[in-house]
Amino acid sequence: MEATIAVLIVALLIIGMIALYAYRTKNVHIVVVTAFFLSGSSGLVLESLWTRMLRHVFGSTTLAISTVLTAFMGGLALGSWLFGRYADKIKRPLLVYAVAEGIVGVYALIVPFIVQDLYPFVNAWMWAHYETSYAWLSIFRFVFSALVLILPSTLMGATLPLLARHFISKPDGMKKIGLNVGILYTLNTMGAIAGTFIAGFVLLPEVGQRSTNYVAAFIDIALCIAILLLRKPLQAEREDKGT
Repeated sequence: MEATIAVLIVALLIIGMIALYAYRTKNVHIVVVTAFFLSGSSGLVLESLWTRMLRHVFGSTTLAISTVLTAFMGGLALGSWLFGRYADKIKRPLLVYAVAEGIVGVYALIVPFIVQDLYPFVNAWMWAHYETSYAWLSIFRFVFSALVLILPSTLMGATLPLLARHFISKPDGMKKIGLNVGILYTLNTMGAIAGTFIAGFVLLPEVGQRSTNYVAAFIDIALCIAILLLRKPLQAEREDKGT
């Protein structure tokens, strides 16, 4: 528990210092790009963690793990497609991004109770009724994995279209669309790599599953709060530039 609190305090201090620096220097866009890096990290921490949790319930066979990953990646693709399709109609993409991060963080606090307290009964029911049908077991495994993962993974997939839309709305956004989106995607990918490393080699071995989940969840919630607090300065900066 002490290690969990220490990791969480350090993460929140980093986010707080970045937000304070951005506010004092009026360079508030640094919060947005930093948030995207950190959301990539927390997203992969949660993916690694939830895959491990579901593995304990549904088994560690190749098909079981592939089913969980397919459900997660399907949600990412759905979020990217859905919000990419309607991003131009969203007037406040930064606000929607902050809300998405907040929902992911809050939902992450609920996942352990669903997977560890409810799903063992679901798994027992599956085996009691479909033990002799491997096909039906696989179908139900996918359905129940998708049910728990579809909301957070869809919102995670929505983050890139939303932030891309935010930067494109700047005065020179269309001129630098390739550069801006490329930078965002690079930062998010680097964050994902860092999150995978931190989850597998630091958090899970040192503090365990539930504490790792709390750390990632509260980082997402902190990012949501930081973006909401700095949304007005961001809007004012855009208005000063004629947007």
